Amino acid sequence: MATGTLPLATYQDLPVTTGSFQYIKYSLNFDHEKPYHYLGTLDPDQEHLRTNITYEKRQDIPLRDLRAQLKSATLGTHGFQFMRHQSRFNSGFDDDEVVQSYVLETLDLLKEFLGCDNIFCYDSRVLPNCIQTISLLI
Repeated sequence: MATGTLPLATYQDLPVTTGSFQYIKYSLNFDHEKPYHYLGTLDPDQEHLRTNITYEKRQDIPLRDLRAQLKSATLGTHGFQFMRHQSRFNSGFDDDEVVQSYVLETLDLLKEFLGCDNIFCYDSRVLPNCIQTISLLI
């Protein structure tokens, strides 16, 4: 176990709530075709090509409140890690240049944290209803 991590038994003692999540439902097609969802404009007669994904909803997934354990979760042990970072950006996310600069800042942060030379960002989105939340979190 990594230094500073909590054993699983301790996590089981953390406050729990439940939630519902949608997952991509496995399809035999994925053995020869990657799951995809096209976000661009399609002609009405091509709309059936937009996605090959169907979803399944799972109910009552246990969720544990880890806020008191922010420093304990590690990428190597738990598969995720919390990082504290003060971004240069807290507004202007409706401007493509600001979003691009924000993505580059995030990539640099990950390179430093992971100790790697290259990070490939294949997709990034700032949703309009999240702009206020981002500025509050940063």
